[in-house]
Amino acid sequence: MFTEGKVRNGSSYLSEHLTANDYYCKEETVLGVWVGQGGERLGTEGQSIGQKDEAFERLGLNRHPETDQPLTPRMKEDRIAFYDFQISAPKSVSIVAMTAGDERLIKAHEDCATRAFQTVLESVAARRDHSTDGLKTTGNLVAARFTHHASRELDAQLHCHFVCANATFDAGKNRWFALANEQMSEAVNLAGRLYQNDLAKTV
Repeated sequence: MFTEGKVRNGSSYLSEHLTANDYYCKEETVLGVWVGQGGERLGTEGQSIGQKDEAFERLGLNRHPETDQPLTPRMKEDRIAFYDFQISAPKSVSIVAMTAGDERLIKAHEDCATRAFQTVLESVAARRDHSTDGLKTTGNLVAARFTHHASRELDAQLHCHFVCANATFDAGKNRWFALANEQMSEAVNLAGRLYQNDLAKTV
């Protein structure tokens, strides 16, 4: 199932958690990839992400990945830099994928996780609408996907991080706003069920 976390210090999260392979292989790194409709607008979608990635670091500081200009209007201290949505494969899939080195299972996990993330979680991304004291759905995210193969306990655990910048684009206003994650938090169970059903059929 999907779980959610908040990242306030984005400066060390990329190198210490996301690109570090399996938490114990210090010499190996994981490459991420940009996904999401917001990433298409910023020109990052589909690009790989390595350690000290400039676009990732700028987004963590609420800055445009190419121009380095402020992305959303508010630049308050101690802001949330990223929202991290994680999804793990069933234990049986993780064990077979890792012990047998079956790349088909790893790809199936990544594809199904990405579809569930985009179909459910990205579709309900929103911004806060202060004129109505409610939420306005924007339906786009700037997200980075990282695939890890083990848990912190060093068990086989195939899982993906979808790390979302705290920004979403409002086409009506033609500008970026801070991401309101309430609707996404409410939809994590639905996204998890979609992932599980999709993975079962794919496998």
